[in-house]
Formats: sequence, C-alpha cells, structure tokens
Amino acid sequence: HRSMAGTGPDTNEPDVGDDWALFWVKLDTKPPTYDWQYPAKNIWVDDKIYSPGSRGFPTVTVFYQQRCILMANPGITMGVWGSRIGEYQDFSLGPNDDDPWFYAIDTSDTPTIKWAEAQRNLTLGTSAGDFSMGGEVTISPSDVNAFKQNNSRSLHTRAVTLNTDIIHIEQGGEKVHSTSYLETRDALTSNDISLVAEHLLQRKIKRIVILQTPEKIAIALADDGTLIGFTYNNTRGDYRDVSTYAWWEIESQGHVHDIASHYSIVTKEDSLYLTISYNYSEAGPNKYNLEHMPYPSRTFTQRVTQTSPILLLGPTLTAQGVVLLDSWIEGTAVSNVIAGLEHLDGMEVAALVDDAWTGTYTVEGGQITLDDTNISGSEPYNGVSAVGLLYKGTLKTLEFVAGNQRGVGFGTKRKWNRLFVRTLDSSLPVINGSLPPDRTPDTLMDIPEVVRMGLVDHEMRNLGWGDGSVLIEQDRPYPCNVLGLYGEFNANNS
Repeated sequence: HRSMAGTGPDTNEPDVGDDWALFWVKLDTKPPTYDWQYPAKNIWVDDKIYSPGSRGFPTVTVFYQQRCILMANPGITMGVWGSRIGEYQDFSLGPNDDDPWFYAIDTSDTPTIKWAEAQRNLTLGTSAGDFSMGGEVTISPSDVNAFKQNNSRSLHTRAVTLNTDIIHIEQGGEKVHSTSYLETRDALTSNDISLVAEHLLQRKIKRIVILQTPEKIAIALADDGTLIGFTYNNTRGDYRDVSTYAWWEIESQGHVHDIASHYSIVTKEDSLYLTISYNYSEAGPNKYNLEHMPYPSRTFTQRVTQTSPILLLGPTLTAQGVVLLDSWIEGTAVSNVIAGLEHLDGMEVAALVDDAWTGTYTVEGGQITLDDTNISGSEPYNGVSAVGLLYKGTLKTLEFVAGNQRGVGFGTKRKWNRLFVRTLDSSLPVINGSLPPDRTPDTLMDIPEVVRMGLVDHEMRNLGWGDGSVLIEQDRPYPCNVLGLYGEFNANNS
C-alpha cells in the first residue's frame, strides 16, 4: 500500500500524515479520511453493514464458498458474518440459503479470532485454540456450526497454507505451529514446528509469507526488523508421518518493516517484497524503500567463452541476475561516476562493471566515483554495472575426528594434508584463508575467469594443524556452489 495526498474519487487511501499511520497501528479504527473505492460504492463499509451494531471494524477476512467472511470485530470477538453468495458487498441478513448470515461462536472463555483459512472447512485460529466451521452441505443461514479442535493459541496475524497444512504463529510470537487434519482423531491438530529454532525466535515474529515456486520457502518477519527463513515438508502415509524443517537467518544491513510475496508471470517464480529502511533508529527511519528479493538464479551462461580464433562475449552476470549483493541496482556505467544510489546514502557499497570487481565505496550524495579507469587504463568505465551492499557467504564444517581409537577428540591435533573442494558453476572461494590457483593453462591472459563453469575440484595442500574443520568463504558478489569435500586427513593423538 502507498499513501496518496489529496482527496476526491481517485483517493483510495488515507491522506499522508497521522491518519495513515493510525490506520495501520489500530486496525479497529476507521480513519476519518479512509475511503475504500469511490463514495458511490462506499455504502457496504458503513456502521450498519460492515461494522454491525457499531462494534468496530473486523480485523480478519477470508473468502470461502463464494462468500466474503468478516470476523473478529472488537465488540464481538467471536462473531462471523458471511456475505451473499457471489455478492461480496451484501451483508443484509436473510433466511434463504444464498442470503448473508451471522453466527456467534459460543465459548466459555470469550476468545478472539486471530486468522482464518479456507480449506475443506473454514478453519479459525483464536486466542483459545483452533475452530472448524462448516455446514452439512454448505454454510447458509440455516446450516452453520463451529467446533473447537485444540488449544493452540494464535497471534493476531495472517496464517499461510503449505500444501494441506496451515502455518501460523503462536500467541507469544516465539513459536510456529502447523495445524492439519488428523484422520485418526477426526480433528485438527496443531504441532510446534519451531523446536529446532527457539534461539532464532526469541526475538519474536509477527508475520509469515510463503514463496511456493520453484521451491516452498517460508519467510518470517521478527519484531526487531530481521528476517528468518524456513523450509517445511510434511509427508503423510499409511504408516508414517515424516516432518522435516530447516531454519536460517536472513542477514541485512537494513530494518525490515513489512514483507509480502508475489508471483511473477514473467519469471514464473515467487519473489519476496520488503518495506525496508537504512540508518534506522527508535525515532523512526529517515526513508522507506520498497525492495525485491527474487530467487537466486541457478542456471546461467558464462560471460566469456573462448573459441579459436573467435572470442565470444555473452550476457553479464548482472544482466542474468547472478549478483550476490544486498539492495543492489543495475545500470549502465558510461563514466567513473555511478548515480541513483540515494537509498544507500552514507553506506559502504561494492561495485561491478561488466562483471569486473571495481572495489568498495561510500555513497555520498546518491553517487559513487570509481577509483580507476577501465582495464585498458585510458578510458572511463563503460558497461553493465551493479552496485549494492556487500556480504560474505560462509560455510564451516564441524570438527572432524578420524583415526582416534580412544573415542575422544580432546587434545587431538588434526589437519588436511590434501583437501579437494568441489564446486559447480562457481567463482573461486577462499578456503581456510587461502585462494586456490586462480588461472587455468588453456585460458588466455587477457580473458577474466570470473566463473568456472561445470564441476571443478580445487586442491589445497597442508592447511595446518587445528581442529580439522574447513572454512569456505566467498567475499565477492559471485556465485559459489559447493558440492563436496574430500582428501587426505591426518590426526595426531600424542
């Protein structure tokens, strides 16, 4: 959403200022300038229909069985309103099957509805547990019921569905639950899927979105403006119930305020969109930015290929989206000055021109000035550029103990006499602080080797005595895909 100044029929949102901020902070308050569409179509959001009995505006909405379902009004927290079938603006109650209906879920502990997801039945997450709502045939004024399923308390934020499982945040914001139907119990069960990530969720999360294509990945937003990602797979069969989860932190130099997922018909993939600010303080950000996090490109072509006697130049890695920079933008460098970097003012950035590393710079006045001329030394830079925040990719193995018959690694010295690191379509990584040999004999000296295509084994010798762990780093914005490690290992037990 964005705020728009002014009033009139083209203004769909509150004016810039306190009203706009109030709308997002307090969902049960209608800002005085708030307008859904045009004034002529504004009847259905008045206090008589959208907020029945002046009980406040609903905070949970879902579409189910061709009805718009409104619920969680502050004045009747377990009340559910269904629109007329196929008429999402009509909430005038009636007796016929296709008429709008109202149902108050009867409970003894007066919980509040926090989210709703439409599946075989309508599933409602509340502050007291999950409820299943439905009818014998279809929900109608004369055919509607709701039953409590479990005691899983929910946070007031939207749930998401992965396959048949509903993923939602527990009331305290420190756990993530998966709600699904268990046939042996004929009920919805809710399982904690964040047991392995309690150290990550202590910061409390408030929103989850799903990227489904090409891989199913969930992204959670924490209260401190950081992101946490996890994969989830739940395989059920006649004799097994196998769940696998993997959690990780997503590092950024910015403070993330909100996130959303979006499917692109151009790339045929989902992407993550972020509202983010830099130089953030408790007093508030100096600027909001809308940024886009696509899936990393896994297939690409090499920029430079050599065929004797012809040298062929392919598209840059930047043009193919294979750039490992945070908040980076693409452009065309026609001189040593690259502008349009106002969103990164005062921050240290890295720059590439035609895939060549040009160094790091501090953005001043929305621009940077590259230090040197291009590789010929006589002309300014000219080519496709990428400028963004640099980060280091790190992979470290656990300590490795081999050949010790005493069964303990305390006091044992270990080293790799020869270590091979196998990569695929990757640039050279830094292995235990050293770079592997950086050129191959069949490549001419004036051809850069940014990425080595295919499978490559990097041989490292005598890495030194230590705990046997291997540290692999990529401190340049190029791809690095590590497939395996092997070699000759030595352990000294004396």
